[in-house]
Amino acid sequence: MSDGSGDGVNNGEEDDADVRGGEDGGGGGAGHCGRADGVIVIVVMYVVVSRVIALVMELIMVKKMMLMSEVVMVEVVMEVLVIVLVVVKVTMDVVQVLVMLITLVRAKVVMVVEEVLAIIVTVVRVKVVMGVVEVPVMMMTVRVKVVLEVLVRLLVVVRAQVEMGVVEVPVVVMMLVRVKVVLSVVGLPVMLMVRVKIVMVVREVFVMLMLLVRVIVV
Repeated sequence: MSDGSGDGVNNGEEDDADVRGGEDGGGGGAGHCGRADGVIVIVVMYVVVSRVIALVMELIMVKKMMLMSEVVMVEVVMEVLVIVLVVVKVTMDVVQVLVMLITLVRAKVVMVVEEVLAIIVTVVRVKVVMGVVEVPVMMMTVRVKVVLEVLVRLLVVVRAQVEMGVVEVPVVVMMLVRVKVVLSVVGLPVMLMVRVKIVMVVREVFVMLMLLVRVIVV
């Protein structure tokens, strides 16, 4: 009886030792995971710091280049000023109207798609630390395709019946011309090393035709 009880106690102590050994082993595994996380953090920090240092060095080099060439790295907004000659042919009477507008266009009252030669004079506004400087740029010849959507509003009183006969009165033709410009070829001579943002604004063209018709009194 005594031998059996002694063996049971000893076996229990050995089991406890095995349990403690297992716990110690688990702690060792956690230590390995902690070291791996530390290595990952160090690598990430190294990459971030190296990128920041490279960016700072690049900015320093750009600053030196700007100081050497006396050019300020700024955002440039180009405003396009175009001299326009529009030739409009009206179907009800052959009248040619020369209008100074936004593009060199040959148009009719009907919808027309044609190629346009436009002489563009650009004014570049350069934002400097001390203020705003306007720098003229070379004149460019741009070949443009223009889609004309013409809305014609006629305020017409063609014939008025009066006691003396038939009188033809002046006719006022008001046209709202919407121009869509699609650039196909653009030559942009840039003298400076700048970042350029071109803002093309297509404005609505208003054309007013005064058709002076003969007055015939019978």
